[in-house]
Amino acid sequence: PGPGHVTYVELALDFEAHAERALPAPSDHRLRGVTLPLRTRGQVLKMALDALQPHLQAGDLMHGKEVWMAKSLLPLGGFRCVGRSARPLFARPEAMLFQMRQLEAHCRALWARRLARPGAGRQDVFLL
Repeated sequence: PGPGHVTYVELALDFEAHAERALPAPSDHRLRGVTLPLRTRGQVLKMALDALQPHLQAGDLMHGKEVWMAKSLLPLGGFRCVGRSARPLFARPEAMLFQMRQLEAHCRALWARRLARPGAGRQDVFLL
């Protein structure tokens, strides 16, 4: 793990690329059976990791400490959200690069659309 932040959204995308399947919604979730929004996929992975942690014999499942405002998506025009304080090596870096490019294009389109509205300002933009 290296310096910097990583969001659970990024970790979820890497997990999905490595597993070659989407994260499923929790059984009681209203979005069961559909592709989950990015933030929800990050939340599902965080819940799964939190549930696994107590079952380890020693150490931590994830490196770094949990941070509430991870900034790793900001350069892409994204958002701050819950993540970790240590950036890992991704299992599928080529798939992650593709996903991050798609996320950047999505964020740029949202910024452009929302800032084009009459009277809109930066404070009106909530991404993803």
